[in-house]
Amino acid sequence: MGGGITAAIPSRWALTSRLRMPFWLIPGDLLLALPTLAPISLDTYSKMAVVASNGGLIPWQAGIATPIGRFQFVLGREVGFTFYGYGKEEDRLVIPSTVPGRSDTLIGLQSLSFDFPLLEYRPFRTFSQAQSSSLALQLYGGFEVPLHVSVVRPIGAPEPHLRTIWYLGLRLVFDWRYYL
Repeated sequence: MGGGITAAIPSRWALTSRLRMPFWLIPGDLLLALPTLAPISLDTYSKMAVVASNGGLIPWQAGIATPIGRFQFVLGREVGFTFYGYGKEEDRLVIPSTVPGRSDTLIGLQSLSFDFPLLEYRPFRTFSQAQSSSLALQLYGGFEVPLHVSVVRPIGAPEPHLRTIWYLGLRLVFDWRYYL
């Protein structure tokens, strides 16, 4: 059996942020409409926001309730940003050498990852006066862009060419809230 280079990336420390927002017709349209419509007609803007929260002008993002849970197409409603290697020091990765007799290269790496949920499934949601909980399964896709690469060892080794990595994943989310 032939040996090969694996594409696994070790666990890394990161700063993560998410932005989730419904849209009326295209992603970001409520943000663009706010400075122009709100001063003229807050009522019109409020109606747009209500339509957006119910799936948009073309209700392709409306939730579909079934006996086994709720499904919703969510592309464009949420984006996640993950900054890798921006902690106390850069992430360190070993790039195996493909040339016999040459040692592996240790690099420092900073990168930015974007992820976009595509489809969401919520099997249940419970409420009470003081708390709520839900479980969600999200199918998502994204990409990670290397921003800064530096060779740590061996000194003088050529800097490797890294390219954008595309990925598809499945995320399980448990959301529990307690209200005061």
